[in-house]
Amino acid sequence: MFVKLIYLAVIFITSLAACIYPVVSSFSSRSLYVLRHFGTGVIISTAILHLLEPANDALTEEILPEGWQNYPWAFALCLVGLFLTVLGDIFSQRHLYKKGISHSHGQALTIETPSKLDSEIVPDISIATQISGLLVLEIGIVLHSLFIGLSLGATEKGGALALAIVFHQTFEGLGLGARLSSIEWPQSKAWVPKLLAILYAVTTPVGILIGIALSEQYDEDSPTALIVTGICDSLSSGILLYTGLVELLGNELVNAHDLPTAPLKDVLVAYGSITAGCYAMACLAIWI
Repeated sequence: MFVKLIYLAVIFITSLAACIYPVVSSFSSRSLYVLRHFGTGVIISTAILHLLEPANDALTEEILPEGWQNYPWAFALCLVGLFLTVLGDIFSQRHLYKKGISHSHGQALTIETPSKLDSEIVPDISIATQISGLLVLEIGIVLHSLFIGLSLGATEKGGALALAIVFHQTFEGLGLGARLSSIEWPQSKAWVPKLLAILYAVTTPVGILIGIALSEQYDEDSPTALIVTGICDSLSSGILLYTGLVELLGNELVNAHDLPTAPLKDVLVAYGSITAGCYAMACLAIWI
C-alpha cells in the first residue's frame, strides 16, 4: 500500500503541475498555440486507443454473458455518447441564441504576437460556448482518469503501469491546461480554471484510493467490473471523439476561418502538433 501511496502523490503532483502551469503562467502565443493543438491530438488518440479499444476488449471477454459477445456494444455505446454530446451541443446553442449570444464556428490558424493573443488566437466563439465545450471535455477526461486510478489502486502490478499513467496524465493535463488558459474568463470567474485544473489533478488519486479500499473485494476481471468499465469507457470515448474531432480539430484546423490565407508554416505547426499529441498517446497505449 505504501508504494501505491507514493504513486498517488507523484501522479497528483505531475497532473496538477501539467494542468495548472498553462493557467497561471504567461505562455507566449506560439507555446500556447502548440500546446492547444498538441492537446487536440492527445484527446483524439485517448478516445480511440485508451477508451474505445479497451472498452471493446472488456465487453467481449469470454466470461461475459453471450449477449455481450454477439454485438459490438462498445462501438454502439460510443455512438450513444457521441450523439448525446451532439444533442447537448444543439440545445446549448439554441439556449445561447435565445439569450442573444451567437455561435460562429472557425478559429484563427495564424500564430500572432502576444499583443494580439486576445483578439486573434482566442477562438471567435462566445465565452459561454467555449466554457460549455470545455466542461464537456473535462467530464470525459475525468471519467477516464477515475477508472485509470481505480485500476492502479486495485492491481498488484505497479511500476511500468504507474509510470505510463504519469506520462498519460501529464500529456492530458498540458492539453487541458492550454484550453483553460485560452478562454477569456470573466473576472468574477477567474477562479474557475484553477478549480477545474485541481479537479483534473485529484481525480486519478481519488480513483487510486477507491481501488486500494476495494482491492480485497474488487476484481477488475469480474463480469460486473468489466461491464461497468466497458460502458463508462465507451460513453467517454464518444464524448471525447465529438469534442476532439468537431469542437477542436474541426474548428481549429479544418474549418479555421483563415485557413486559405494563413502562413503555411503556421498550418504545418498546427498539424504537426496534433499528430505529435496523437503519437505520444499512441506510444503510451503499449502500457495503458
